[in-house]
Amino acid sequence: MGDAMSRPRHLRPGIAVLIVALLSGVSGGPSASAPAFATGPAIGPGYPPAPRPTPVPRAQRIFSGSSAHRTVALTFDDGWDPDRCAAIADTLTTFEVPATWFPNGVYVRRAKAVWRSIADRFPIGNHTYFHSSLPDIRSSRVRREIEHNEQVIERITGHPMVKLLRPPYGASDKRVEQIAAELGYPHIVLWDTSDADTAPHVTARGAAKAALRGGPGSIVLMHCGPEVTPEILPVVIARYACDGYRFATVEELMAGDPGHAAKVDCPPPPLPAPEKRRPRRSPDPSPGPDPNDPSPSPEPTASPPSIPVEALGTWTVVAVSLSVEDGSLTPLRVPVRLFVGASGVVAVGPGCLVVGAPGTGRAALSLVPWAPACQDGDGARLLAAVASAAEVVVQDGLLSFLDPGGRIVLSAVAATD
Repeated sequence: MGDAMSRPRHLRPGIAVLIVALLSGVSGGPSASAPAFATGPAIGPGYPPAPRPTPVPRAQRIFSGSSAHRTVALTFDDGWDPDRCAAIADTLTTFEVPATWFPNGVYVRRAKAVWRSIADRFPIGNHTYFHSSLPDIRSSRVRREIEHNEQVIERITGHPMVKLLRPPYGASDKRVEQIAAELGYPHIVLWDTSDADTAPHVTARGAAKAALRGGPGSIVLMHCGPEVTPEILPVVIARYACDGYRFATVEELMAGDPGHAAKVDCPPPPLPAPEKRRPRRSPDPSPGPDPNDPSPSPEPTASPPSIPVEALGTWTVVAVSLSVEDGSLTPLRVPVRLFVGASGVVAVGPGCLVVGAPGTGRAALSLVPWAPACQDGDGARLLAAVASAAEVVVQDGLLSFLDPGGRIVLSAVAATD
């Protein structure tokens, strides 16, 4: 019997499995209600869970503020006409209305005294240096557009820029929002109301009515440049104020500040009378002959003026913006290589060759198209800009073509390749 007790017992398979399962439950092993393998991010037994990726900070888009108060924030973009910018600032000061400005550095550089005066009275946010569409350019240029604009405007005005970014055209994406946050701009300021003052056939009545569509907490977009904006501003302020609205800067609006009462007399003035639509100005590099001028018309040239090869290479830049129609700078869709020398400029762009001689005060320029889109696209705009140029200025690493009145008609940055 002792031999029988010392021999190992052979258990049936079903009983053995049951015993193992029971022992596992007692010892804290996997139970019948738990899966045999962990499904979380653990690497293995005894290891901590794998770290989750840290979310990349992104600037937050702001379209309006709190609707708890009858408050609106007026904002003014661009700045290509300094006289109208000064008129807008004086109107705001007269009515004791705060506002937030978003100018482009390329314009601030050309009217430093005006912008010093504006910055003494109002906060200035970032609208990029060249008014480029940020989602359409490389990340390095997005950073330069934002940083350079901040540096130039702060240096000229002597005031720190408020950390609010308004991207040109309101165009933004995830990449732009990440870069903005990296550069210290936690908010991208858009709008819920616009006066449409840059529309092709704007009228004073139409712009005023559009600007007055705002409600409690609205951010109103206007521009510092179009002729109609300073004209309608007193009416817009008075009609908002007489309807019980107060005014705030964008930062005050975001903080829930009830704003400031405007100094106006009620009832407000009527809306501007109906009028014919105003066409936007377009540059005319080649005006037609004067019928009262008895002198004969010049013979058309068969070929563009020649530029000596040795004149090329003094400057090499990539054009990024042009002055079109109403005087505001608009980025080129495709960068254009400019070769600027002592006696002229050659621009090689998408389907175009432009040859000219800025600095002469005349349209010594020809356009040689080798693609149908040249006349209707950037080539024609480049032609108009260089044709109207009377002076070339290089400052702070930027090249600008100026018309006889000193207005920038083309700006460019140094090529990197």
